[in-house]
Amino acid sequence: MDFDYGRPARPPANGVALGGHWTVGVHQIVAGPGAHLLFTYVAPRIYLVAAPPASGAATLGVTVDGRRRAPVRVAADDLYQLAHLAAAGPHLLDLAVPAGTNLYSFTFG
Repeated sequence: MDFDYGRPARPPANGVALGGHWTVGVHQIVAGPGAHLLFTYVAPRIYLVAAPPASGAATLGVTVDGRRRAPVRVAADDLYQLAHLAAAGPHLLDLAVPAGTNLYSFTFG
């Protein structure tokens, strides 16, 4: 079921906040219109397992600590590096996620 989370609030440490429309499944969340994800984490590198929409590749907008990072093109069901920073953090990740993109899990390095 699609749910509109509205504007995301800053999440607590190691927490996630959703904004916009999302469908929450058993193993993944699927972005809808205006989907954003905020995540506070403590690590120098953050990765995401994601899959593109059925219509083809999608590009994630990535911002960490208010600084825009290189966009990430999701072309297949795979692991993607979102950011590689000099220090462990804490950091605030803001992802702009195109509709239909599937997000599965985050990992850290």
